[in-house]
Amino acid sequence: MIRRILVIALVLCAAVAACGKKAPPRPLHFVIPQVSDLKAVASGKAITLSWTLPDPKAEAARTRIFRSALQTEAGDCPGCPRQFELITELLPVELKPENGLAKFTDYNVKNGFLYSYKLTLCNSAGICGEQSNTAETRFRVRYE
Repeated sequence: MIRRILVIALVLCAAVAACGKKAPPRPLHFVIPQVSDLKAVASGKAITLSWTLPDPKAEAARTRIFRSALQTEAGDCPGCPRQFELITELLPVELKPENGLAKFTDYNVKNGFLYSYKLTLCNSAGICGEQSNTAETRFRVRYE
C-alpha cells in the first residue's frame, strides 16, 4: 500500500515538473516588410501606383492604401498638411504583379488635385507594419 502511494506521488511530481518553463507568455515576433519604393504616375484618367513585391516568405496578407487629395492653385505646396484616408485594402490575389512589381490603379481622381499616397502591409492577424514612403503626383487631364 505504501509502495503504491509512493509510486503515485512520484508520478504526480514528475508530471508537475515536466509541464515546461513557467513564465508569462511572450508576444510572437512578426516580420512584416515595409515598402520603401512606392511610386505614383498619372496617366490618362487615373493614377497608377507601383511598388516592389515583398518576399513571399514575409507575412503580408493585406495591403492597405491611403490617399491624400489636395487642391492647390499654384505649385505642389510641400508645406501643406496632409490628411490621409484609407481608400482600399487589397489581398495578394488582387494585386496586378508585373516584373516583380505590384500595381494598383486609382480611378477616383479629379483634375487639378495633388495626390499623395502611402501604403502598409498587414499580416493575417491584422497587425500592420510601418508605412511606406510617400508618393505624390499632380493629376491633370490634357485636352487635345
